[in-house]
Amino acid sequence: SPCDSSRRRGQPMERRSPYHVKLSGETNRKVKRNMVKRWQNRLIKQRPGDILDSHVVVPLSEKEKPETVDVSINGGWKVFVVVLTWVLVGAAVYKAINKWSFGASVYYTVQAGFSIGFGALSEDKWESQLWSIFMIATGATAAAAALGYYVESWFQHLDKLDENATNSSMTLIGVLTGAEIEDVDGDGKTDCWDVLDKLWHESCGKHLTFTRKALLAMVLWVGVGVVFGMVDQKWGFVRSLYFSVAAMSTAGLQAPAIRGDGTGLGDDFSAYFVAVFCLLGVPLFGVAMGLVANIFVDSLVQARVTLPSDLTDEEFNRVAGLSIDDGTVQFGEFFILELLRQGKVDMEGVHAIKRAYDRIDSNGDGSLSAHEVRRFHKICALRHRYAQYLATEKHMQHDFAIAVVIEMDTQALVQKSLDLGWLERASDADAASRVGAAENV
Repeated sequence: SPCDSSRRRGQPMERRSPYHVKLSGETNRKVKRNMVKRWQNRLIKQRPGDILDSHVVVPLSEKEKPETVDVSINGGWKVFVVVLTWVLVGAAVYKAINKWSFGASVYYTVQAGFSIGFGALSEDKWESQLWSIFMIATGATAAAAALGYYVESWFQHLDKLDENATNSSMTLIGVLTGAEIEDVDGDGKTDCWDVLDKLWHESCGKHLTFTRKALLAMVLWVGVGVVFGMVDQKWGFVRSLYFSVAAMSTAGLQAPAIRGDGTGLGDDFSAYFVAVFCLLGVPLFGVAMGLVANIFVDSLVQARVTLPSDLTDEEFNRVAGLSIDDGTVQFGEFFILELLRQGKVDMEGVHAIKRAYDRIDSNGDGSLSAHEVRRFHKICALRHRYAQYLATEKHMQHDFAIAVVIEMDTQALVQKSLDLGWLERASDADAASRVGAAENV
């Protein structure tokens, strides 16, 4: 302080935080009351419930919306550019270090990056071995993940096209004659692609599920590998099938003959073909086998859940007292009981929803009006949005942001939402018409 006699003349005064000053009990209480008063003055003067009733939640801006991956024909070039750059850079480095042909370098980039390990080429220089470690790490993560995600997204895109073709009024005869053509792929124009989409749907698309489409694509790609083995490598059918499946599954049990492998039988065409074959075949095989595995896992889980068992008194009593503890269950309690027995929900989640219900039911009459439910979901939307704001704009850890928002007072939440422009007064017809869309935030 300025009265501190221990401070020497001419020396700068030490800056101390006011929180380091020891205050008396009464002074400390006054400081706290003033802090609370200043905070309350910043808050809205109106009740938060009245604000929520007279305002609507503004829809998410483009900046707030989560990033999505464009899986259309126009959006696929991004994945293509990333993977192509990965292949070309890897091949250039291998060519410079090992003096291989460019085709052999492309082949080695893919087989090393996807950990196939055909063994047709070997590297003796430590620089090449270090580069292979980098290619394996990036190939097993970025390249494989990008291709796998894009392959799976394309099957989802085919499902969407089949749905659009089913909802369209086009007939097969009208499509073949050109009299009936509609925009099936949703690109805003009618062209030959819409005709092909409709023909695909009528021929086999409507008979295939998502998993069957993936399996069909995998079988066709295995056939491409078999044809390569029989025509280019002069193998028999079994050995060609062996090569095709082993390459797509990254087992790499059968190496093809390429230029530079010491046999003198291969050429650059074989190297380029195997590189492209594995580049598309590995993620396709992974997606198809993953879907098949999910079928078996889901069937086992479903069988375990649906095993018949007698209802125990403990199961009945857990739900009997959720609303009225009279030894009977209403429809809602019976519905929860069946969901519990099927493993769809657990009691922790049920109790959390029950606590939320009790908070919404302010008058305690055991029923909720549409007004009360809308207000509750509006608050939930604002809490979720503010947690996302803290995580993205304030760089707060996501779990900690959620914990902060859960403990946040409703009045402070509404004030912050007003400050950030997330609430607007529903006074005109235009704002009122946006209520339905805004509450889906």
